[in-house]
Amino acid sequence: MTLFSKFLRAAVAGALALSCLNFVSGARAQGAAARVTALDQVNARIAAAARGGAASSGETRAMLSERYAQLEKVFRATPAEARSYALDAGTRNALLNADAGYAALLERDGTQTGELALVIGDDFTGKTAMQHYMLHTMTGDLALSFTTDHGASLDRMLHHQVTVSGLGLADVIAAETIREHARVIRSV
Repeated sequence: MTLFSKFLRAAVAGALALSCLNFVSGARAQGAAARVTALDQVNARIAAAARGGAASSGETRAMLSERYAQLEKVFRATPAEARSYALDAGTRNALLNADAGYAALLERDGTQTGELALVIGDDFTGKTAMQHYMLHTMTGDLALSFTTDHGASLDRMLHHQVTVSGLGLADVIAAETIREHARVIRSV
């Protein structure tokens, strides 16, 4: 095999790999764009139902459940965008006045205090490791995603008591701020 044919073979292999990478990146971007479009649409339908007085229907509960699943993905993947999909106060109040049980399906601003922990998960088939921050509270664990990069400061806060503020769902918070408290003492 000549040097030229080796070069040509390497160039073709590189182009094929780049093509596959672009395809995967494009598919991920299309998936995220489709999720965002679907979230905008369901938000509009929910707002219309709340304004139209149909907030207390089974259809509204189904829309809120669908929205919750989509919003949870946004909170985890792109937390800086989470607030842009929050329902306005009027829609939220109309929904809660119609059925207080909707509260579990709606995002809310708030603060939570607990111990900051780092959870590492391995995907053996994909050969990747993922790190997720969690907040251990008195009532349970909450997944944390941050709207801004806190860099190494999060590592020094591990196992410390912190208060996070931001937009939250039942099991995940898109934290906008984090404040450290005293060190958590563990007894053995």
